[in-house]
Amino acid sequence: MPYTPTNHGTALVWGADGATSPSALLIVNSSDEGEEFGNNDTMQDENGETITHRQSDPRKTITLNCTLVDGAGTLPTAGGTFSYRSIKYIIESVSKAYDQKGFAKFSMRGIHYAAEGFPA
Repeated sequence: MPYTPTNHGTALVWGADGATSPSALLIVNSSDEGEEFGNNDTMQDENGETITHRQSDPRKTITLNCTLVDGAGTLPTAGGTFSYRSIKYIIESVSKAYDQKGFAKFSMRGIHYAAEGFPA
């Protein structure tokens, strides 16, 4: 008797750049979000003790681990943009992973530069 797969639904569907067409859909399996400063600088006194610390160029980062929906088309590319939780990110990198028995998965890292601080 042939195997018939059972569809248990989709946990979270997200469209690149806010798109909802099937050509852009993917499933977000996990996300890793963070905040950081692009510039971290310290100043030392004559004894080598840190006397001041300056941080500037705040940014938000995110890494999404995803699976493309069947027939979804092409992967996002570095330099493109996407929105996630109402924040627009620039795609810094995309990496792909293939498995003999699994779906093609990929990760993409995005960065959001916040000139006025972390709030988007």
